[in-house]
Amino acid sequence: MFTFKEYIVEASKINLNRAKLMRDLDSLSNKIVDNEISIRSFTQYLKKTLTSSVDCEVTQNKSAAVSPNTVNITAFYDQDADEDEDVPFEFILVYNPKDSKIKLSKKYWTWFKNELVDAIMHEMMHQSQAHSRKFSVNSSNYLKGETEDQSYYGKRDEVEAYAMNSAQELLRSYGSAQKAAKALSNPSSIKDKNSPSLDRYMKAFQSPSHPIMKVFLKKVYFFLYNK
Repeated sequence: MFTFKEYIVEASKINLNRAKLMRDLDSLSNKIVDNEISIRSFTQYLKKTLTSSVDCEVTQNKSAAVSPNTVNITAFYDQDADEDEDVPFEFILVYNPKDSKIKLSKKYWTWFKNELVDAIMHEMMHQSQAHSRKFSVNSSNYLKGETEDQSYYGKRDEVEAYAMNSAQELLRSYGSAQKAAKALSNPSSIKDKNSPSLDRYMKAFQSPSHPIMKVFLKKVYFFLYNK
């Protein structure tokens, strides 16, 4: 168990109004939910909406790894492009190769919107981190990882970005920062569906008492109360 006093940390901030972007995506619901639309139209709808809030490219691709009638998101932040004042973000919508059209339910669309905005926020956090160090390269880890997953998830930038994502997931699952924080006091009890990002870290580091998990959890708690 962790006490609340253990969670006092500082963290980077991003320049994105999540609530506004969600409202903008909500405005697409009548065009998308339960309507069969071409993947080209779906991509264009999102491109118009996202580029009004984020300096980004929105493209599409196909992969057999994607289930039919679903959409996956691949997101990138290009630090070199950002430093050169080019478009810093790319968001790729990935469809099943057999799909020329999709028809999304209200439940799936709600899930997708949150996944999309979480991905955008994750990459914008990396931009904020790059700006804070004046674009110098940073690949440092809190500790040397014993596995490939630990080496990746132990990077300072990833710990912070995934902690922010985990906080958003917990807020959606529990409805308030207070309820989420209470659940977070025993992270091993939190189901993976309530915070996939937390689940990634628990699987990578096995125990909430792992040094990197302690840092991660402190940052999650910070983001719960500092949106």
